[in-house]
Amino acid sequence: MRVVFFFRFAVNFRLTEGVRPLVSVSEILMFLFLFLEYDLKSSSQRRVYNLGCGGVRPRHPLPVIMDHGDTSSIRASIDAAVAGQLPDEVRFALTLGVNRAAILIGDGVLLGPTRMTGGKPPWKGHDVYIGTAGIQLALHRYFRMLLCTADGNAAVAAASLNSAGTRVVVSAYRRLLSEHTLLFAHASPHVLGGGKEPATLLCGGYLGTAVALADAWKVLGSEALGVLCERRDGEADCALPSAEALVAAVIEGIHAAAMAAPHPGQRHDAALSDDSPEWCERVGASLFAARDDCEPLYGRAGLIASLLALQGSVATGTAAAAVPRMVACLSDEILLSGGRQGAALNDVIRSRSLGPQPPDAAWEWYGRYYVGAAHGTAGIAYYLLRGGGGDRAAARNVTMATILQQTAAVARDSTGLNFHTSLDDVYRGGGSRKADLVQLCHGAAGFAFAFLAAHECGCVPSAAAGADGGSGKDRAPTWFDFALKAGDVTWAHGRLRDSVGLCHGVAGNGYVFLALLRSAAANDGLTSEIATRLWRRTLHFALDTVLLAPTVHQQGDRPLSLYEGLAGALAFVSDVMFVAQTWPRRGPESLRACGMPGFEV
Repeated sequence: MRVVFFFRFAVNFRLTEGVRPLVSVSEILMFLFLFLEYDLKSSSQRRVYNLGCGGVRPRHPLPVIMDHGDTSSIRASIDAAVAGQLPDEVRFALTLGVNRAAILIGDGVLLGPTRMTGGKPPWKGHDVYIGTAGIQLALHRYFRMLLCTADGNAAVAAASLNSAGTRVVVSAYRRLLSEHTLLFAHASPHVLGGGKEPATLLCGGYLGTAVALADAWKVLGSEALGVLCERRDGEADCALPSAEALVAAVIEGIHAAAMAAPHPGQRHDAALSDDSPEWCERVGASLFAARDDCEPLYGRAGLIASLLALQGSVATGTAAAAVPRMVACLSDEILLSGGRQGAALNDVIRSRSLGPQPPDAAWEWYGRYYVGAAHGTAGIAYYLLRGGGGDRAAARNVTMATILQQTAAVARDSTGLNFHTSLDDVYRGGGSRKADLVQLCHGAAGFAFAFLAAHECGCVPSAAAGADGGSGKDRAPTWFDFALKAGDVTWAHGRLRDSVGLCHGVAGNGYVFLALLRSAAANDGLTSEIATRLWRRTLHFALDTVLLAPTVHQQGDRPLSLYEGLAGALAFVSDVMFVAQTWPRRGPESLRACGMPGFEV
């Protein structure tokens, strides 16, 4: 098996990069490191990897696993790189790592649980978070990275997709595409998630597959999809529905679900049309009335994320025109719900004199007031600030930004740098302790995305709301200063060693620096000192990802999934390489195309 993988990548690398006359010693070491599977059964190595899920790790020059090979020259080339530059040694390492991850995923899709996944089920269901829809999102970014080198040349594109290593990945992708197309065509739109609760972007079967199918048009385009979907001997044809048809079907499904869920105080009329504002209001109030969920995975914010992701794949159309109205109604309902829950929390805090005044709004999920990007305020704020929608968008953005700033001020830990998991931790004595998690789902990494959303919609931090931005300049701190500070915490403590997924892994934290770089390039250009520093940090995270992925991905519950496993690593490294390849001719546009799949919209 090792020989087969080695041969596949050697052939694939030569086809995509060209034959070079000599192979350096560092390249040989990298080959050996990436393709020889080390026995992790010894007690010392077990201590390295059995560290639990997430958590702060002191910044170290190299993960412990890298003691097996010398990568100092690669690190030095990263530290000398300018923004957008990908040194040859780094390109070689990332190419090997991303291709190896793609083939592992391809084999997993075609073969199921194997030794490569530690015998575990590679994914669960068809959703974006830990299911096959998320794997499809990652493969879109991998194929985009491969095909961008063809620069419109059909022959070169075909050669890249028919190489010895990539052929298995294409076959796996076609299988996923066919499954998702059939699932979406035959699923009942009345139950958007395929279960008892409404679907959202990360956890919904119906909406998850719709988002994955629409993402194919958005990321790859019609020409690339034509090459990928070309019928081959022994394979079924995979006809992908148009993005407009996908959006129209989803809107129809949401309409049916909203009409089937009457809400007290609202007129129950199944004949309400898509053009009627009443049914948009019913979406926010009725679909999530059972538990009043607003969080980004299972609640109203997740539905906003799904709608925005689908809207981004089409330019115009009657169905797409309904999206802003629904987003506005969902956003208003989220703020009303947060105000009610925040007032109840405030009464408890004041009656028991537990600590500082809580934010004006807070959202409870399963008994805890989470503040991070996965289940809490930071994630809700990100989608409300990105959503816009309606005439009240500006006022809504100011309100949400104020709540975000209040939450950040209250939830800061004893160091003043990171954030606690929930407000419960603060009021149970956690405010005097150090927060342990620096990752997308909990901690500074997730808050960075919310701060950037507030910056990009033009909000200004309130001096009365607290939260020091640490600008270090003779001016009031901006939301971008807050985001940079969260990025510094992620750089110092977020180079995780026990996961390569997006939720609580090194790849998810790496996307923080791509997002910061995108904003910095818009503010100061690509040649600024800040842009160069952020690009170098991005490359360090990408190298950490490919070096950890061969073994660490097996520790996740779903080893090949997007948010817990190898697909997250594949998406991140593919996006980094795409930016490097297209930066000279596309500039900031290449960065705008590379957001975290399943989260950034």
